[in-house]
Amino acid sequence: MTWLPVLLIALAVTGIIARLAGSLVFVPLTPGLVAASIFIFICFVVVIYQYADWRNDIFQITMDQIVDLDRKPLGKVRRRSAPLENVLSIEYERKGFWGYLFNFGTVYISVGSTNLTFDFVYNPSEVQQDIFYRMGERLDQIQQFKVEGERERISEWIASYHRRTNGQELKRPPSEMEGWEDIQEE
Repeated sequence: MTWLPVLLIALAVTGIIARLAGSLVFVPLTPGLVAASIFIFICFVVVIYQYADWRNDIFQITMDQIVDLDRKPLGKVRRRSAPLENVLSIEYERKGFWGYLFNFGTVYISVGSTNLTFDFVYNPSEVQQDIFYRMGERLDQIQQFKVEGERERISEWIASYHRRTNGQELKRPPSEMEGWEDIQEE
């Protein structure tokens, strides 16, 4: 309900203008202006707090994880992260006329039973595409690590095989070695 304080400020300003124009004669001038000014100030502080709360939130997509860092202006911090390979689904939503007009919305990321939300991000469809792209890169990287590990394992097996076969030939008595008879006859 970010829009509510802004609406209340607009109504209070309209009331002040109407009173100064002479439309609201039943409202005393000085106490009415003081009350409206205090009300506007309180609503303005609420708007500033909500903006600072939104501005402090950090949404990061790194090469291997997604990070949702929610920081409140007065000190509370909540950090949630998830590996890219554990992401189950990504959806986005633009709410209302202003969301479509200014192209902002919320991206919902489902990771197991946990949901991460990136609230009020610009161009949520591009954020979704970027996450999908990074997920693909991460899965390719994991597959490459698996292939490298398999290559390493196979090469270690072959090296071990060669060490064993070469070691066994050297340990055999010369009479059992193939071709030894030919060398002895010469």
